[in-house]
Amino acid sequence: MAADYPLTGDTIEGSHELPAGNILYRLDGEQKVTALSDVTISSQSTENASSIIIYSGKSENSSLDLDMDGHSLAIDAKSAGIYITKDNTNINIHNADSIESTVDRHNFVIATKGNGSIINYEANNITFNKSEVFQDNPMLVVGNKNTLSMHAGNDLVFNNYARANTLSAY
Repeated sequence: MAADYPLTGDTIEGSHELPAGNILYRLDGEQKVTALSDVTISSQSTENASSIIIYSGKSENSSLDLDMDGHSLAIDAKSAGIYITKDNTNINIHNADSIESTVDRHNFVIATKGNGSIINYEANNITFNKSEVFQDNPMLVVGNKNTLSMHAGNDLVFNNYARANTLSAY
């Protein structure tokens, strides 16, 4: 699906090939999005430019509420996944049948700057995969009074094929 990035509409569907240097969602205020079908996101990076799937680098007190409406979310991140740098940023990905994310050399979640931010995943099945492409970056990094929560109706699976930590929290 050809799209202008970052996305600003209130619906999402289909496949998104996020080119290097682009952001899928840039948080600036409150954004509510509903999935109309299964969603697949593939992000790319180059040596000089990386894409970010969800970024809060410009505005604090912002949120993204992504209601998957019973559909599945698949992410193949060859870039940063969720990158939070501001206070009170809330990301809620919920009501999903499944969420499956694979990340390579980057962190899938990094919330070490700002305070009071919340990242929440809710699905019947949640799977996070870390490839061994770049072994030292943790899959999920949370600190500075920020919160990461996951609610799985059935399975919550972490497959870490690198020597890096699965979760680094401080």
